Amino acid sequence: MLKFDDVRGVVVPVATPLTEDEQVDETAMAKLVSHMIEGGVHGLFLLGTTGEFARLDDVQKQKATEAAVEAIGGRVPVYIGVSDAGARKVKQNIRMAEQLKADVIVCTLPYYIPVRHPREQLHFFETVLGETDLPVMLYNIPATVNAEISLEVVEKVSRKPNMIGIKDSGGNFGYLKKLVDMRPKPEYKVLVGDEALSAKGLLSGGDGLVPSLANVFPKLFVDLYERCSAGDEEGAMKLQSRIDEINQWNKCSDSWLGALIFRKKALSMMGIGSERLAEPYLRPDSEMAKRMEIAIEQFLAEKVNL
Repeated sequence: MLKFDDVRGVVVPVATPLTEDEQVDETAMAKLVSHMIEGGVHGLFLLGTTGEFARLDDVQKQKATEAAVEAIGGRVPVYIGVSDAGARKVKQNIRMAEQLKADVIVCTLPYYIPVRHPREQLHFFETVLGETDLPVMLYNIPATVNAEISLEVVEKVSRKPNMIGIKDSGGNFGYLKKLVDMRPKPEYKVLVGDEALSAKGLLSGGDGLVPSLANVFPKLFVDLYERCSAGDEEGAMKLQSRIDEINQWNKCSDSWLGALIFRKKALSMMGIGSERLAEPYLRPDSEMAKRMEIAIEQFLAEKVNL
């Protein structure tokens, strides 16, 4: 049974390795899981934005999650995303997460049709919380659902016994700081999902990080978390600068998926799966691809310092 105190540290949103025909690469998934756990991460989040969950069909989701859970083997807590376009689909996803022994389920607001009114948001999340006894973590990501979770709603649903916290990927430090300051109950956790706010968020009271770049460089973020926990602000900000430098390559494509294109390219160069994403996405041109390879080779050569 997961303890609320186990929800902390670096919880990586796991990329879904795909073959050229968009089948789940289960062997690569096992390699990826081992790479991150050996890097010292504190949890793994399956079927999040980095995992391309919204573009995977049910068979792909099942295979990806099963392969990851088997590879994890109980070594770290498993977070499974159940987000979807409506409550009925979310309920079905919850059943799958329960069957696969999730420790925590993670849920955004429904996407495609925005859910903006606080009463509508509250009704939805109360429905989710009432559907399972598993710990539930909210996931604020306005860029993909076109709505921000109301702070009023966060406060109200936090009273439910199985509400464990929130992952904030909104990129708005003011909102993040309000989440930390309002902390509705002592065990409520706030995880920082925007990598640009990693150090600032932790130093301001956040409980952990959900960084997609940790698929490639898990130790970098574990080190950042440990420095922040120790109050080493100077050391933390140096690591933040390094993260920001690497993340300049998220602009390798005009696609919204530029960050994932970069991460999968790096993983493929490490022998962990292919560069393939679920279609559609705009690949970097040949010149950019070459420049990116050179940069990744340099980052990997300096891995001992990351």
